[in-house]
Amino acid sequence: MMPLMKRVLYALPVLVGFACGGGDGPLANTPEGAVLQLFDYINKGQWSREWDALHPVHQKRVPKEHFIECAERADVPDIDGIDILEVYDETIPLPGYTKEVDTTAVTVRLELSSGLFSKESEDTFHVVLVDGVWRWLMSDPNGYSGADCPSG
Repeated sequence: MMPLMKRVLYALPVLVGFACGGGDGPLANTPEGAVLQLFDYINKGQWSREWDALHPVHQKRVPKEHFIECAERADVPDIDGIDILEVYDETIPLPGYTKEVDTTAVTVRLELSSGLFSKESEDTFHVVLVDGVWRWLMSDPNGYSGADCPSG
């Protein structure tokens, strides 16, 4: 199965960034809060809410049903801890497209576990404010092409 960081990056750190959909959660009005909200969705297996928090351009590219199907098949470890290390503005190519987009980058350290397995991982996620709501960007929406799911 696919490691969490790869899945999150494709689906979320999977979220490279992410944000929150529809103003869910008390912290979702900040980039850091949006990332924390995303990981809460992942930990709870709330794949529909995770997709709802996805940037609209990537929602058009990856149908919700396919996203949920892939998430349910992924081997996702528990997220036992999240530390926000850095938050900064960054312009990046919109993943899956050539257009550039202004984002807020949120670098996190994750404590992950699955059974006896435990590990720390650092990664940077990108979120974009869309109509007053922070939305996350996939690092590679092409991983969902056709019937495929991202692989680790």
